[in-house]
Amino acid sequence: MKPLPTRIIYIYGPPAVGKTTVAAALSKRIGYPVLHPHLFSPIAGALMQGDMRTNRQFRKLMTSLRMECLRAAIRAKAAGIILTGVYVYKTKKNRFIEMMRRLPATIHFVQLTASERSLMRRVGSKSRRAFDRHKITTKEMLIERMTNENVTRPVRGVRSLKISTDDLKPQEAALVISRKLKLRI
Repeated sequence: MKPLPTRIIYIYGPPAVGKTTVAAALSKRIGYPVLHPHLFSPIAGALMQGDMRTNRQFRKLMTSLRMECLRAAIRAKAAGIILTGVYVYKTKKNRFIEMMRRLPATIHFVQLTASERSLMRRVGSKSRRAFDRHKITTKEMLIERMTNENVTRPVRGVRSLKISTDDLKPQEAALVISRKLKLRI
């Protein structure tokens, strides 16, 4: 089967694993734009109250915004787009993943992992606090999220490129992704 023209690189993993930083390094390397949830949460937050992890309508709006941007990129025949997110493993299928898989695009799943120690060390970093209020920025928030939701499992039903960010710099992880997925500028 011939690959579809637009490639979506979906980088996922737990909070503080380095998704946004690796996506930025990959974008610099291959020229694809990055869509991360922190671009959309201020828009959704201006329209709705509450936390994106607990407000169902907030999450639905976030999904709709992200999907519409992906559809627009496909209509514009973009070479590719990098998307980041925290994938929460549940017993039922993830609505956003299922919608994304139905798009006329080639989708590559990239799971970033790190030890709990690395995540705890990174969570309070200055770069994380630069984003909107929805980013997890304390050890307590990270522990709560990881206790209440299964955010370390791979996306169900798909093959994911799995990369540990424990010992890799973001540029090195981006190089691995670009080589393994044969991505070029």
